[in-house]
Amino acid sequence: MAPVTADQSIKQSHSTLNNPVNENDVPITLATKETESGAVTNDADPSLKPFYIITTCYLLFTITDGAIRMIILLFAYSQSFSAMEVAITFTLYELAGVFTNLGAGVAGARWGIKATLVVGLCLQLFSYGLLFAWNEDWEKTTAIIYVTFASMFGGIAKDLTKLGGKTVTKLVTKDGQKTRLFKLVSILTGMKNSLKGVGYFLGSALVAVNYYLALGVMMSLIVAALPFAVLGLDKGLGTAKKSNANFKEIFKLNNRNLNYLSLARMFLFAFTDYNRGGMTAWIISIIVFFAVVFAVNSSIHSYLVVKYAKREKVAVSVGFYYMSNAAGRLVGTLGSGVLYR
Repeated sequence: MAPVTADQSIKQSHSTLNNPVNENDVPITLATKETESGAVTNDADPSLKPFYIITTCYLLFTITDGAIRMIILLFAYSQSFSAMEVAITFTLYELAGVFTNLGAGVAGARWGIKATLVVGLCLQLFSYGLLFAWNEDWEKTTAIIYVTFASMFGGIAKDLTKLGGKTVTKLVTKDGQKTRLFKLVSILTGMKNSLKGVGYFLGSALVAVNYYLALGVMMSLIVAALPFAVLGLDKGLGTAKKSNANFKEIFKLNNRNLNYLSLARMFLFAFTDYNRGGMTAWIISIIVFFAVVFAVNSSIHSYLVVKYAKREKVAVSVGFYYMSNAAGRLVGTLGSGVLYR
């Protein structure tokens, strides 16, 4: 055997540091892992490209979703709408969510979450476009009917888009990678909740300057998101077998954990949409405390629903879960209008 020179020894040491080996002298790279028996297997992570694309689209959409609520609310307030009249304008927004989540789950399983995402973004543009026609000179009844109808498309858009954001975390995570799944869901949920607040602020600030300016800025964000969804995603992403892509599968209540989560979600969101007047400092303190608890709760809920959802019917399961979410919001929206009045 030829002697090993000092230069060769240094190169070998450098190689070992960058590509460590196990006791059998088999290199361990980022794409491999050791089993308990010591064997090395290839376990490369699936591509995160769909996660990055859908997250970008979903977060841009989230800003516009938060903004549209404040734009409608504040412009309605400037037109002397009562609390109950404002609540009515959002009834179809929330009611549409109940049925949209059912349909979105089946549509995502049948045609892929790219289709639901693109349709959701386009419907949000349509909803904002309708709001451009809201005329200050209309009678209040006419305005309420028109705005309720326009906001309905925003509600449909929200739940079509949300399906992709929630489903993709499961699709890019292998079975058994619970830590990775929790991290992805937590990152997405945390950013979504934060940017929803940004949307509330931007919508409020822009509508204070000019109603049409607020609508135009938000529409530009949707236009910016669309190319990512149209050009960057595979149309088969999230599709399921035909037997799992139908309404019959939604109401097979054989997933006990998912059923409990859905029921809890309904009550959680019914409570978040209640508002009562009086004792401003006390109310603010309660809201701040609740916001912290809700943020943690929301992340855990979002993780558990994708964890318990079966991979072969994840879109359908997520749709069923968020149907309960929408039902709770509907009850809370109407309830807040009644209580405040």
